[in-house]
Amino acid sequence: ALEEVTSTYTAYDLEPGTGYHADVMAVNIAGTSNWVAVATAVRTKPMCPVQSTVVRAVGHTAHSVTITWDEPFHRGAPIERYELRWAKTDYIENAIPQITLNDNPITGAKKSPIIELPADQRTYTIDALGPGSRINAEVRAANVVGFGEWSGSRDAEYVKTHFETDPLKPLQPKPPSHVTQTARSLVWRMALPHPMGSPVHMIKLRVAIKEPIQDLKEIEIPVPGMDEKCEGFEVVQEVTGLEPGMSYFADCVAYNAVGESPWSEISAFARTDPDRPLKPDPPFSKIQTPHTIDVRWTLPYDQGSPITSCDVQCFRSSVDEPVLMEVKEIPHDVLNHTFGDLAAGFSCVFRVRCRNIAGASEWSDLSATFVTKPTRPGVPQNLKMESSSPYTLVVSWDAPADHGAKITEYQLVFSCEHCHLPNDNHLPSHSETRRPLPPITDDPMTGLCLVRVPGNQSHADIPALIPGYTYFGGIRAENAAGASDWGLHDADNPPWPTASTIPDAVKPPEIINVTQTSFSILLFEPYDNGAPITHYRVFWHRVRGPLDDHQDRIAKLRLQQEGKQVDDSPPRIPGVDEIPWIPLELDRDIVNAVAGHLVDGLEPGTTYRVKYEAHNEHGPGEPSIVVQVVTLPGHPDAPIQLRNAMGSPIPPPDAEE
Repeated sequence: ALEEVTSTYTAYDLEPGTGYHADVMAVNIAGTSNWVAVATAVRTKPMCPVQSTVVRAVGHTAHSVTITWDEPFHRGAPIERYELRWAKTDYIENAIPQITLNDNPITGAKKSPIIELPADQRTYTIDALGPGSRINAEVRAANVVGFGEWSGSRDAEYVKTHFETDPLKPLQPKPPSHVTQTARSLVWRMALPHPMGSPVHMIKLRVAIKEPIQDLKEIEIPVPGMDEKCEGFEVVQEVTGLEPGMSYFADCVAYNAVGESPWSEISAFARTDPDRPLKPDPPFSKIQTPHTIDVRWTLPYDQGSPITSCDVQCFRSSVDEPVLMEVKEIPHDVLNHTFGDLAAGFSCVFRVRCRNIAGASEWSDLSATFVTKPTRPGVPQNLKMESSSPYTLVVSWDAPADHGAKITEYQLVFSCEHCHLPNDNHLPSHSETRRPLPPITDDPMTGLCLVRVPGNQSHADIPALIPGYTYFGGIRAENAAGASDWGLHDADNPPWPTASTIPDAVKPPEIINVTQTSFSILLFEPYDNGAPITHYRVFWHRVRGPLDDHQDRIAKLRLQQEGKQVDDSPPRIPGVDEIPWIPLELDRDIVNAVAGHLVDGLEPGTTYRVKYEAHNEHGPGEPSIVVQVVTLPGHPDAPIQLRNAMGSPIPPPDAEE
């Protein structure tokens, strides 16, 4: 509805380049008039085409992308041509520029020239691309009025305009680079290669001691979260379990969904830090003498730094704990050491460690036990008497050093004379292992007597000696290597006297000067057994004589006269101890009397027994054997009486009756 005075009208919100027709009628209070058409149609002016639809991909290869778009509304003037522009967004360059496409920043894009296309072409192939390239393409239409808006100017549509070519295997990576190291590890840095359209998801690293790569250590390194823009990202990996002080080389390979890239070139070498030498093997010895042990060892792996010296320890072998005796530092080029001034038969164990610039290795395990070669035992010392009796001595000594071989026996010699024993006190030569004993006899009065004593004893009983004698002795020890020098008692250990005792048994007395009423006896002085003889005691008694025979005959006659039985057996002789002995004590000088000692007041023709014994301060010695003596016979006695066999007896002349 228009005002009365209005004669023009403007229509809004029309389409550009579109023809319009208009009708008009008048209206009053009474009603409306007829519609009157405008004489000619009216067309609006044309405008630029509308914004093109988002470009879409209709095909792609590894090196090209084919795109298309829909024809936009021309807005009153026919579309005369199209303009196309595109950019790569796969982060090829390390430095990422800011490139503006139609006031829309696309990070890292490479801008293409604007490509003009005829109005009838709405398909275009972008070629000469790399595999997996991401393409951002925009298009706009143009008519006589001008250009429409670019199709990708809105952010929401920007993502949708990326087109991908088919992915390939990643490109060859660069060689790994060494970052840092320890004695047993190396840290490597690897740059991810161009992924060629598929994200790199794993790197495999190979590390080896020498080039070319062999006997290698392989490590697979996952690379999560990567996309097509991963090129230039770095992966750092520590490789452990390496040998100290060794030069290593490395190479790597990348993996994506398509496959494996070519192996990188081999890196420059990287060297692990040196470490202390490894633990050496236990030392050993092949040469031992009586006083030295030559110890040898082998050098362990130096772990990357030359060995500068070795320490060797010598321990005295012990049942409980080895006792450290000596430590020697030996230059690295000397692989043995001789430990000297050792005792013969000395047991030792050894251990060694080695040093380099990184420090000292662990000590080796203890070696086997090595023993200096045995020699003859030492000389037994302090030979002395412990106790004595009249017939035995107990002597002792200090056991000497066995010098590495168990003492098997002691040889103890003694005599009443001073022992003249070999005592040159020198070590035997290699051919001399035993030296003979001096001449041995069984009589200590005339030579040396030998007593062999087991090697585990340090005392000995010497039997069958003579009381009251002074003995001298010597001793030596013997082992498998030979006999020691002789050890003699000295001023601190005087000779060995046996104790005194009662005198020895005396010899039988000798009977001389026998008469009818007496006889003489000669006595013999025995050995006094260490205590002087003080006196002798002689014992005698009457056994039987003619008077006894006469009395036996008278008794038998009387028995016959009385008609009794008469025993005709020989008369019994009393035993030695059945008749009391008559003692005579004589001075010790009696043994020097040539005439002996006279025993008188005896009966003619009578048997007597005689014995004697010697006395000293200890008492009587054993008596002599009993000796019998018969006095010389004498003339008969006068008859007692004369009688008539048939009458009374005639009394003797001196009878009172």
